[in-house]
This record gives sequence, structure tokens and C-alpha cells, in this order.
Amino acid sequence: MLLFLLSFSEFRHCIRRRVDRTAQHLLCRRQRRQQRRVTDRIAVIQLFKEYCALMFFKGAMLQDVHGLLVSPGENTQAGRQIRFTAVAQIVAQESILKAYIAQAIEVEKTGLQIIFKLPGEFAIPEEWQRQLDRSPTLKAAFEALTPDRQRAYLLHFSGAKESQARASRIEKCRERILTGKGLQD
Repeated sequence: MLLFLLSFSEFRHCIRRRVDRTAQHLLCRRQRRQQRRVTDRIAVIQLFKEYCALMFFKGAMLQDVHGLLVSPGENTQAGRQIRFTAVAQIVAQESILKAYIAQAIEVEKTGLQIIFKLPGEFAIPEEWQRQLDRSPTLKAAFEALTPDRQRAYLLHFSGAKESQARASRIEKCRERILTGKGLQD
């Protein structure tokens, strides 16, 4: 049962007010313009059926001393969420949230970057490897894709549990790869 009775706009306003207050306290007046740019890149408010979340774009770089940060998915490399199911949780954790926000602002200000896995570091299904070995044009077309597109295809192919399903997915995507399109294009 969903206990979260606050509308998304009210939740967003509540979080944004807390983020703004925290940012104002942490940065001096001279940096107001930079502050706006920095706080625009640190987090996003997300609304789901069972919870709302404050997701930090570079959450993997934050020190999670309170154990609140959760990876939104098994293949997420950088983002981390703090999930809420009630407004009382936000109010009770205000000082903790301020600390996470301050930490995220510092990460952004220092310019730290996430080092993402390259497509070659993901598991390559043997059916896909056979197709690449058989067809040099397919291999060249796949290597010409952006790393994000390569990653999407590899995750799509390896997501099937059975060999026959993987082979079917590969066959369906073959033409898209040859034309240089991504999985979602």
C-alpha cells in the first residue's frame, strides 16, 4: 500500500527548497551564479509508484556513511538514489540529506568524473561473438557505434537467458547495427 500522500509538485518543492537552502549556506555570495549551475547538475527528483527519490548523478562518488544510497538498477554505473515513501522521512533526515547534497556539490565543484566501463568490459554473449567473427562488416559497424549504443546492445543481447532467444535478438538487431542506429533510435 502506498503511504506517500504528497503530490509530486509538493514533494519537488519541498526537496528543492531544502537543496536551495543547503546550497546557499555552503557557498558564498560571490558564487551564486556558479551555485545555480552546480546545483542544476547534482541531483534530480524522481517519482515512482511506490516511492519518490532524490537521485544524485554522481552518487557513486559519494561516501555513503548512513547507508541510504541505492543503485537504481543493476547496470547503473554512476547514479544513486535516496528513496522516500513518506514526507516524515524527508523531515527526519533533513540534516543527513543536507550532508549528502553538500558532498555532491563538492564533487561537482572539484570536477571529479566517473570512469565508466567500456563496452569491451561487459560480458559478450558467445552467439554475438560468433556473428562478429563471421561478418567483418557487422564487426566494423558495431565498433563504429558510440560506446553507449554498444553497451545497450550488449546488455540487450545478454539479457536473454536462452541461447535461442539471444540469437533471435541478435538477428532482429543486425540491420539496425549495420545502418549505425542504436537500440532505441
